[in-house]
Amino acid sequence: MFIGDKRCQAIETVMESLKTVCCNAKHGCNAIVRYSEKREHEKTCIFVPCLCPQPRCDWISNSNELGQHFNVKHFYKRISFKYGEFFYVSLRRDTRRLVFFKLDGKLFVISNDEREKENPLILFHVGPDSWIPEFDYEVRAKFYGALLLR
Repeated sequence: MFIGDKRCQAIETVMESLKTVCCNAKHGCNAIVRYSEKREHEKTCIFVPCLCPQPRCDWISNSNELGQHFNVKHFYKRISFKYGEFFYVSLRRDTRRLVFFKLDGKLFVISNDEREKENPLILFHVGPDSWIPEFDYEVRAKFYGALLLR
């Protein structure tokens, strides 16, 4: 740590010894981490609160429980799939979102923003690591048989 243009070894030692709880403690995280490592831990903490992607559902909890909640409460709305296999989905222009459920509890959502002229589709993983490029996918869009996107 610098004070002005000088380092302060004593304060650095104190800061390194400080430990704190994760901000997701109220959602089940029991981690006690060094203060200097807190931000990095919280980026990938599996206990980050996740909202249910189903409209009009106000459920919120950690990502470990999200798949179970969705499977039990919204089983009729889910689209199951297997990793590594192609599957087909029909999406109407006015459908706001589709939720894909994997038996390992992971949820993926295709969000359809029909308000935009181009009608963009966004595919994302629901969870704490949704910004990590962990999953590969291929999307093909067709409109009445014509290939629009690959």
